[in-house]
Amino acid sequence: MLLVVICGGGFAWLILGGKAEVEPIVEDFLARLEKQDYSGAYNRLGTEWKSIDTLEAFTKLEKRMREVTGPLQSRELEGFNIQRATGGSIAVCTYTGQFANGAGSITITLTDSSGSWKVVGHRIDSPLFIQVLTCPHCGAVSQSLADYCPSCGKPMRPDAESSPHQTESEQAAQD
Repeated sequence: MLLVVICGGGFAWLILGGKAEVEPIVEDFLARLEKQDYSGAYNRLGTEWKSIDTLEAFTKLEKRMREVTGPLQSRELEGFNIQRATGGSIAVCTYTGQFANGAGSITITLTDSSGSWKVVGHRIDSPLFIQVLTCPHCGAVSQSLADYCPSCGKPMRPDAESSPHQTESEQAAQD
């Protein structure tokens, strides 16, 4: 019986201690996104994410997600999971969120391989994304917030139909 209590207490310490380590990092990351401090949020990313996305690509993605969802109005922690190993640790925090345009689930994934927690994943699951992921031209569903449809090659956003670079004759026709 004593062994069960000791093991249970150790397990609780691992979870609660890990949560206390991770939550401030997640809070800071999400607060920076809400303030639209994309550079500050990018600095919280791990090398795994930074090796894939530049600051410019990260900023473009986060701005596009914010366009779809609107600002985050409230969130509540739904789940926390931490896995510790000798090579490093992984933590996943899941929130239910209310955005200006609707509800969604927010998942933040972090790793700790060198003594500090870094964000390696940020995902928002919401029905709000179904419309923007569906091509208005061919109906294909994109797996990402791409600018152009992977099936037909046309712009995914109706407002992108007009070219930002108009010729002089096009400008004269508008005048």
